[in-house]
Amino acid sequence: MSKVIFRKHPLDINVEEGESFALYTKTLSTSGLKVVWEANVGEGWEEVGTGRTYKVSEATKADAGNYRCVIGGHSSRVAKVSVDAVAPAPTKENDVFIEILESTGKDAKPEVIKEVSKAASKKLPESLKV
Repeated sequence: MSKVIFRKHPLDINVEEGESFALYTKTLSTSGLKVVWEANVGEGWEEVGTGRTYKVSEATKADAGNYRCVIGGHSSRVAKVSVDAVAPAPTKENDVFIEILESTGKDAKPEVIKEVSKAASKKLPESLKV
């Protein structure tokens, strides 16, 4: 078995759910050798793709984990893929909830948030009211 020399290893990456990502590697001569991508997302190493580049078009939480490229029995360094949840779009209700939480240290009931939102919107310009 010939030695595989990795010139570029896959890098750690952090993406949000729904975003695409790609991992790639570059080696010196590996002609005739199969290029395999493996992932360890909690169940041990499993083959997830082949070729110089591993691509995911829409990341989900299930894609988070460690990845490596295996060529001719030789492994690249492990790259960690982190997938963050998409933050909810800001709304006035969320802002009011955060204000209540920060000022009282307690979660507010939905009906309290609605009442505070109504009271707050009376003080807002018409274009910002709910």
